[in-house]
Amino acid sequence: MARVSHVPADARFHSGRGGASLFVHVTAHPSHPTQVSLSDTGVLHIHLQTTRQGASLERRLKAFLAHGLSWPVERIAVAAGEGRPRKIVVMYDLTPAELERRLRKWLQGLPRPPRGRG
Repeated sequence: MARVSHVPADARFHSGRGGASLFVHVTAHPSHPTQVSLSDTGVLHIHLQTTRQGASLERRLKAFLAHGLSWPVERIAVAAGEGRPRKIVVMYDLTPAELERRLRKWLQGLPRPPRGRG
């Protein structure tokens, strides 16, 4: 199950050619649970619980986003950053406003990570 740390109120999403784009930073951790957070600058940080790398990791990322955003995986593409942690992901036929709505709904439904002991 994915967890979210916070959803900033001033996050911005971008209009891409034929859809909305999102900056994503993805890392794979085979032994850590999947976590999702949205930075104050609008970058979606995803820590996937997987051993996949390269094209296999990107397919896993697209499937993860499709499930979370309730958007067809065929309408999601990695526009830049293939093979690297930092990516630009495009959701075709989705407006920036609709992407923001779907992303906030998804992230608000995720459990928050445990707070540090203090």
